Amino acid sequence: MRSSKELEFADLDEMPSLFQQSELQQLINQGITLDSTLLVSNFSRNNPLKTVTPSTSMTDLVKILSENHRVVVIDGEKLVGYVTQSDLVRFFHKKGVFGQQTLSDLGMDRASVISITENQTAIDAFKLMVLKRCGSVAVVDKEGKLIGNLSSQDIRGISASADFIVRLYWPYHKYAEAIKQSNFDARGFLSVTKNVSLKFLVDELIRTQRHHCYVCEDGVLNGVISLGDLLRLV
Repeated sequence: MRSSKELEFADLDEMPSLFQQSELQQLINQGITLDSTLLVSNFSRNNPLKTVTPSTSMTDLVKILSENHRVVVIDGEKLVGYVTQSDLVRFFHKKGVFGQQTLSDLGMDRASVISITENQTAIDAFKLMVLKRCGSVAVVDKEGKLIGNLSSQDIRGISASADFIVRLYWPYHKYAEAIKQSNFDARGFLSVTKNVSLKFLVDELIRTQRHHCYVCEDGVLNGVISLGDLLRLV
């Protein structure tokens, strides 16, 4: 693997998509300043806004994004850009940083995973996301095999109707079936085995636009790898 020290923050300009996300671009076009950005964006104690400057070193950027989902780029007091974990992983992938070592070789095939059983309720999963400050919860059967996933994105499928509120207290398998019958498109999950290469894993994360991937053997859940984990390898 190549080191992040070989790459410069300015190299990110090679990826115009980093600075074209519509919501942030609108703010940039409006000349939003640091103070006003903090007022409108620093709304979460669990995921506070982080800022960098164009002169921030690549090493420091990697360190910050290994622990945070996104940063905004401030030049003086003006907001000029926006970089996410996904952006940086794609950037390093393009530079050939992620190689052919397997997840097993890198010791990434086993890790503690926050999960619920199929008989627990959807609300149990959403509570865990809050308590553990995580973006997703795996669902396993009685044998420990991965059968599903609930993420923070699934919260968007919650409505204020009484029928839906009741569903949150159904067992996962019943809740998941009801979601399939609704208009909400649940994303499911991505899983691989310990023998795949790091490059293959990153290929799949980029292709499916996901933020994490589960590691399973014979269907049994053994670990999870997030974008932050990948950046901590760099």
